[in-house]
Amino acid sequence: MNVQWPLLTTCEYNENFYDRIILQQGIILNVCYDNEEELPLDFETILQKLKNNKSWNYRSKFIVIIENLFRNKSLDIARKVFEVMWKNSKIINVMTVVYSIENVIETNIFNLSKNHRQETILEIYTWFPYRNGNCREVTNIVLISKYFAQNYTEFSEVDIFPYKIPDDFMGCAMTVLPYGIPPYQITTENIDVNGDIIYEDRGLAFQFLKLFADKFNITLSLQTPIDTFGRDEAISMFMGIEDGSIDFNLGVIINIPLFNYFQDNSIPFKYDTAKVLCPCPKPISRVKRVISIFTPEVWISISVVFLSASLVLWILSNNKQSKYSELRSFRKLSKCFQNSWSNLLGVSVTEMPITPTVRCFFILYTCFCYAINIVFQAYFTTFLIEPGYGKRIETFEEAINTGLKTGITDMMDIIATDSDVDLNKFPSHVDCPNITKCFERVMFEGDMMIATSSEFPYYIALVNGVQDISKVVCFLEEVVFAAQLVIGTHKGNPIIFKLNKVILLNIEIGFNQKHSSLSEHVTKLKSVREIGNVEEYFVFSMAHLVPIFNLLIFGCLFSSIVFILELIIYYRKMSLISANKM
Repeated sequence: MNVQWPLLTTCEYNENFYDRIILQQGIILNVCYDNEEELPLDFETILQKLKNNKSWNYRSKFIVIIENLFRNKSLDIARKVFEVMWKNSKIINVMTVVYSIENVIETNIFNLSKNHRQETILEIYTWFPYRNGNCREVTNIVLISKYFAQNYTEFSEVDIFPYKIPDDFMGCAMTVLPYGIPPYQITTENIDVNGDIIYEDRGLAFQFLKLFADKFNITLSLQTPIDTFGRDEAISMFMGIEDGSIDFNLGVIINIPLFNYFQDNSIPFKYDTAKVLCPCPKPISRVKRVISIFTPEVWISISVVFLSASLVLWILSNNKQSKYSELRSFRKLSKCFQNSWSNLLGVSVTEMPITPTVRCFFILYTCFCYAINIVFQAYFTTFLIEPGYGKRIETFEEAINTGLKTGITDMMDIIATDSDVDLNKFPSHVDCPNITKCFERVMFEGDMMIATSSEFPYYIALVNGVQDISKVVCFLEEVVFAAQLVIGTHKGNPIIFKLNKVILLNIEIGFNQKHSSLSEHVTKLKSVREIGNVEEYFVFSMAHLVPIFNLLIFGCLFSSIVFILELIIYYRKMSLISANKM
């Protein structure tokens, strides 16, 4: 199949020429000199203009044609081309053709005359990265073929664009920069025998990268982690990727245009969502829960029925028909209230009415009290075991109405500038320089809310030793944005294909689930404290009934004292009456 490659030349420079180029599978670049000095036109400037083209492809094949005008070593010229393309764009599919015109002296053996002629020589070079443990310098340059035009030398039949990524990197050293917060990157410091600080990372992204490094014999070196989300830190991270001092960044690296503009990303190995963390519903006190068995309207109705029943009993007991036949106790208003109250509480009354009218009404009132007691006792028993919780906050409107403040992190500010997230809808902004403290404030104090990933609050709860995480970690229903976690590297880095293969294979065998389980177990073991459930379930025992028995004992003692006092007063009164009669 015939493929057309565009031919670019710097001999006739045109500012708009690079914008019209449509790069396909490859490009041929003819580099000319701009003056008669030792260096050609700035090759980095040419490459940068090509990179600004919308159709730029780092993995295209390139043929660079350059003239050896000043009799420099062709190998040095080719090395300069390879160095610029590797440093700026990690391009490895490049073939450099260095041509020169040399004067050749030929001697005629018959007449011993000398003829001067010019001959064109073409030297074709390529190079192989990641060889002999070298990952950064362009050293392994190979002369593919040398062509003499005058002698009609044929090109050797070799593959000018071979596959250049080895299966063994021979201990090639690569740097890694962890970025973000746990559990996306969980770094610890260790001191080696030389007194230097060595970092270790237990995060999922680094574990994937470690599997990749172990398979291809790569030595990973962790840089000082970035645990903040400021713009300066993010810019320094991207600059490290751009200048090649950092080979990989990982942690909170998400697949959004801001990150994609500066670097190439691996395939996603984890999907995450950002939601608003809000205070969880607080448990309702048992006293309040008992009172809330009935609504205020029902309590008022019960009170009205109690008062009305007492008055009706008193009126019926004092009418003309039953005034002299009804018991004396029911003809007193205080006794009617006492009996009505006893009936409402489900305890024995002092006496039963005897007249038909009063008895019928009393039976009706007893049925009402019985129904109320059945309902009350059923709910009362349930709420003693589990009193329940308040209403959960589910929407932004409900959160705003509760007067909660909103914590804003630097990461949220960065993402908002690159997505559709509107920070203006979050009321009462509160800066969160210490992210962990803000999250603990939301979970344990409950006076603010904050937008976060769905993983970080669970990690904070585990670190604090929370047994029932669902009691302290609650989110609003609305999703702020969805994200894909990736590993970032330099634009055009050719080893990303091997990294993607390792990630994909380990995802398929369940490495994510294994890591999540182990990480949760280790975090629980290292938790700094232990926080029990906010409201535990428990089984009734004698210990719970001690206050009831104490109340009964106190009531018996108090009743006995009152009874003794009544006897003393009675006998004292009878003695006074006997003395007066005498």
